[in-house]
Amino acid sequence: MTPRAFYEPPGAISTSPSVVLHLRPGGSCSALVAIKAQPMQTPEEMKARNAAYYQAHKDEKAAYNAAYREAHKDEIAAWREAHKDERAAWQKANPDKCRDIAARRRALKRGATVEPVSRAVVFDRDAGRCHLCGKKVNPKHWHLDHIVPLSQGGEHSYKNVAVSHPRCNDSKGSKIRGQLRLY
Repeated sequence: MTPRAFYEPPGAISTSPSVVLHLRPGGSCSALVAIKAQPMQTPEEMKARNAAYYQAHKDEKAAYNAAYREAHKDEIAAWREAHKDERAAWQKANPDKCRDIAARRRALKRGATVEPVSRAVVFDRDAGRCHLCGKKVNPKHWHLDHIVPLSQGGEHSYKNVAVSHPRCNDSKGSKIRGQLRLY
């Protein structure tokens, strides 16, 4: 990371990163306020900085959000009531997205590593076949199985999920069966 330079006139004396004194001929002096630009950061550096900030201020943010919800309880309830039909219509129109959101939330609650996983992509990748028994599954009624269960430290990612019949997945329980994907 190299900082961007800012203009310092000849004969200037820098007193701080943001103030430059310019000496005029004859001994008078004027202060020029310069805005020092932040160094350029790559997207990875920005993501790491944001994650570090989030971790450092997690409790503050949670307290602020809780206080806001408590102070605006009636407004939040009114908004939810007013938009209840829209929410129900969206959930009915997007059942796979609702399942994706629910799976992500369950994984986050368990403290697992989480990446966005689309059920449609997993179904296409596995060609609609159960990874436990090898038979075709009903496209409207199947489970997204975690090969290494979340309860045993598995992650919610494409390499750890596969298509399975509800019965096969339920009989497997929290045991480790199947093979991790290498992609």
